[in-house]
Amino acid sequence: MEMEREILVNKEVLKWARESKRLEIEDVAYKLKQDPALIKEWEEGIRAPSYAQLEKLAYDIYKRPLVVFFFNDVPEEKNLKADFRTLPEGIIDAFSSDLIKYIREARDKQFVLRELFPSGNPSNKFLLTRFQPDKSNPEKTAHALRNFLKISFEVQKSFKSAEAAYQHYRDLLAEYGVFVFQYPIDRNEARGFCLYDENFPVILVSSKEREASSRIFTIFHEVAHLIFKTSGITTWDDQIGFRNKQSEEIEVFCNKFSADFLVPKSFLIEHSLVKSKKGKSWELDELRKIANELNVSIEVIFRRLLDLGWADKKEYEAYRTHPYQIRKLTGGPSYAVKTVSQLGSSFIRVVLNYLYSGKITPYQASGYLKVKANNMGKIEAIVFT
Repeated sequence: MEMEREILVNKEVLKWARESKRLEIEDVAYKLKQDPALIKEWEEGIRAPSYAQLEKLAYDIYKRPLVVFFFNDVPEEKNLKADFRTLPEGIIDAFSSDLIKYIREARDKQFVLRELFPSGNPSNKFLLTRFQPDKSNPEKTAHALRNFLKISFEVQKSFKSAEAAYQHYRDLLAEYGVFVFQYPIDRNEARGFCLYDENFPVILVSSKEREASSRIFTIFHEVAHLIFKTSGITTWDDQIGFRNKQSEEIEVFCNKFSADFLVPKSFLIEHSLVKSKKGKSWELDELRKIANELNVSIEVIFRRLLDLGWADKKEYEAYRTHPYQIRKLTGGPSYAVKTVSQLGSSFIRVVLNYLYSGKITPYQASGYLKVKANNMGKIEAIVFT
């Protein structure tokens, strides 16, 4: 029987991954059913694991993404309190294990980007260095960012659906150096979050937020956090009162900015329904008509009208507290479709282009994308169609 080929990995990362789990060489050998001497040889660079052994090490024993074992350097990991420094410690301590897992997923993507682009963000129009916000004025900043990203009313209205708009914004932000990922975070815990980094900031939104229009709001809420050079988290029904003063000020700015960005005041002033409205009471169909024109949620339209004094606060609160109905989907997407949905076409294209140019190996590409080699063709077919 032919022996499996050894895979060239970073011996220092192998040792780091084991020690970070507080495991001895003998512990790893026992779990792998191998001789401890072999594990020691891996960490000394004398031998290397096979791909199957590396997968077991990464996913079952060290609980690390397979890609880190191909990195040139040992990853530097910040603790959660360093990432979310503006949040009260009690909130961070209450993060569920699933939320922490998705935060690690987002960090993994940052590791990949740093590995692929060691000189820094490759975008020649990187949002965090080329855009200068007015942090005291969310409406002015929102207007300036729309111009910077070239998002006009005509562009907003041109999308066939909110889902098409959502995909456009993901791809657009990637062009400006900010990648947006999507994973099934429990919507009762968070709608999304962002991890600030001076070179590779990332945003992650919850795929359990079924309405694309709501995910769009979350994206730009997190963009506002990045403008403040902070990581942030968006909860479903954010009670500002639990936050400290700094966090509260940032959160109020982010909410106002996202609403101003997606629905500028000038649009509402000129809208026929708003101009003809008598009183402050709105029918749901009226709100939906306005929302559909810009591919945004009914909630953000209602909130903008309330902020401008053109809606009734009690009616808005009643709408906000109405039980959110999650649509039950029949079946589910294929593995390849789900992967593209999670990672986004822009990120996958970056990895595949490195593969095609011979800068990384198929094993590395598979590890960067966290997919098995036999699924790579299906994913390529989707992103390059």
